[in-house]
Amino acid sequence: MARALSGQRLTPEKIGWFCVAFALPRHEKQRLLSLVEGSSFVRPLTGNDGPPQALEPRPPYRTLSLHEHHYLGPDGQPIRHSTTQVIQAGGEGLAAHRYVFDTDALTVDVLQGGRLDKDVVPAGGGLFGVDIVLTTALHAGQTATLRYDTRFVGGTQLPPEFRRAAYRPVHNVDLRVQFDPQRVPRRVFRTEWPGLTDPPSYRVAITLDADLAAHQFLPTIQGRVVGTWEW
Repeated sequence: MARALSGQRLTPEKIGWFCVAFALPRHEKQRLLSLVEGSSFVRPLTGNDGPPQALEPRPPYRTLSLHEHHYLGPDGQPIRHSTTQVIQAGGEGLAAHRYVFDTDALTVDVLQGGRLDKDVVPAGGGLFGVDIVLTTALHAGQTATLRYDTRFVGGTQLPPEFRRAAYRPVHNVDLRVQFDPQRVPRRVFRTEWPGLTDPPSYRVAITLDADLAAHQFLPTIQGRVVGTWEW
């Protein structure tokens, strides 16, 4: 039992036993099976940092709107990140969107607009990337809505910050960091960096709302990342 719970010998048969024992609904059983076996929609992602891999040339696109909701657990560490993104093709044949993240141990669950394609690849600077293949390739001017959840593996220790890099203009950006009532930060700041390795160029204190969330709406961002807090 301990080996099964630790994931060392977790098989589809054992998952079936757990689902019956805890009366889990069918969709939850299917998600657990997908996590163990891997699927094109939900998959644990791990990778080893190494030399950046060259990105395949692809048509340009722009982000018309972006909703990023970041959820922290009672230990102050991230547990889930929800993204809704509307992209518009700037050229013919846009077939995939590359999702870049800064930890090598997480699960990505594509909920709308595409499926996971290749393995995780190092993008340099401690970043990793995975392609989300669009359900339908876009012609110039066409749009697609992507929804995907990122769940972090327990034990991953990340710094008290939420960074959102924008290498090209990103419009109508809704950023929200939800804190757990058991771990409320002492201070929260809107912080901006010129680049991922640069010192902050701007920092101003903000207040949490009634739901213990830090919320910021920005008409456009580019070349910067936002959000830090102190315990």
